[in-house]
Order: sequence, then structure tokens, then C-alpha cells
Amino acid sequence: MKKLITFLLLVSCAIHLCACGKGNDSSQSIPAIPEPEPISEEKTDNTSDNEFTGSEYDEEVISTASFFKKYDTTEVLEENASVVIEGSVVRTTLHLHKVNDDIVPYTLFELHVKNVIKGNVEKDSTILVAEYGGIITAEEAGFRSKYPDMSDEDANKRILVSFGNQLPKPRQQLLLFLSDDDGYQILSIDTPYYMIVGEYYGMFIHDASSSYIQNLPSYMNESERIVIEDINCLN
Repeated sequence: MKKLITFLLLVSCAIHLCACGKGNDSSQSIPAIPEPEPISEEKTDNTSDNEFTGSEYDEEVISTASFFKKYDTTEVLEENASVVIEGSVVRTTLHLHKVNDDIVPYTLFELHVKNVIKGNVEKDSTILVAEYGGIITAEEAGFRSKYPDMSDEDANKRILVSFGNQLPKPRQQLLLFLSDDDGYQILSIDTPYYMIVGEYYGMFIHDASSSYIQNLPSYMNESERIVIEDINCLN
């Protein structure tokens, strides 16, 4: 299994990379967004039946990435986003993205839009967002053909691949800086979709203190994390 994990780590770095940054904004509390009713949607041909739960996996692979730009403030994130929205995650699915002969997981999540800060998106609509990472089995990754002696046990192990940040979960409330520009359209998906600006830098999770906390990897310095206590600072 060690050989498998090492190989997955190398494969997971062969992805589209955006820009990143840090900063700090604050003021007053943000009211919680009501949870929407579940919305169903047909899956694409290369979308797995697996749904990310955040806990059901056997191994973990944390990828690292080098970024071409650095975002130091929310102003810079906003400048590079075509859409900035608040919303709740309806459901997630796993998309298997082929990179040459390898498979890289992406989590697709439907977001019920409750507030539009920037961009041409309708309030109360549902949009599709793609984020690098997800739970994938060795079988789904195609390692049976690469390692014919792989046991059934290893082939069926569920591996969480990510940058070390949280992946979206149903009913989670998020503030997202998104783009659907050409450079973000790398997946073979029939449904229009967005990707997060700067990968994890453009995703903020609503926490118990009614603030939005930037979804940085756990290994990064806490002082780099942006905390937004008032979304009016984004207007």
C-alpha cells in the first residue's frame, strides 16, 4: 500500500493551479443561512457513486501546490473572482478527472445560493462548484492495471486526497470566491460549473462564532488565515 500512496501523491500534484493569499477583515456577526431542501441532479458519466462524508476513509494523501500569484487580502480575491456568493451545500459527488493515464479526484458540490455579493448569479438558484480532492478507491484510480498483484483489500481501500483543507459537506454554509473563466474549465462536465479562486484560499466556512473562516490546510500557519466577521466589507 505504501507504493500506492506514494504514486497517488505524485499524481495528485498534476492539476490546475490558481493563485493564493492571506489577510484579515472583521466587524459584526453574520446571521446563519437557512438550510435548503435537497436538490437532485443527474450525475455525469465519470462521476462516482461515492458521496463524500468526511470520515469514511482508510488512508489520507495530502497534496502540496505551488501558486503563480499570492492573494494577501479579500480585495485581491474579489478582483480575481467572477462570482462571490454565500450559500449552503446541498450535496456532493466525486468526479474522476483523467490526467494522461491517471485519475485525479474532484469533489463536485451543489450550492444553494442565498446571497450574491458579486457576479451574474440568481439568488435562490443552485450552482455547481468543483474542488480538488475527494475519496477515491485504488480500483477507481485504475491501479489494478498498474499493479496486477494488488490485493482486493488494497484495491478497495478508500483514500482521502486533498490539500489538507476541509472538503465541502452537505448543509455546510460557505462564502465562496469563484470563477468560470477559461482557465478554470478543466473538467469534462456537461453542467456549467465554477471553481474556487486560489483553490482553498477562496473558500470560507461559517463557524459557531458566526464568522467566515478561511479554509486553509491544517499545516499552514494560523496567522495566515483570513477571518471575515462582516461581509459588508466585500461590497
